[in-house]
Amino acid sequence: MKSNSSNQSLEYIYNVQCENQPDNCSYDLETIEQKVKDIMKSVEFKDMELEGGES
Repeated sequence: MKSNSSNQSLEYIYNVQCENQPDNCSYDLETIEQKVKDIMKSVEFKDMELEGGES
């Protein structure tokens, strides 16, 4: 994910694991995907002055 107005960016790594491996392991992937998308959409890059006076 990268800011449109600066050189700021971040990378997400999201892991899903079963608590009781290898027994009954099922996921609601759509719900997990939506939660991750909501987290990503909530990011707001702040204007900040970089070292050396660049902005």
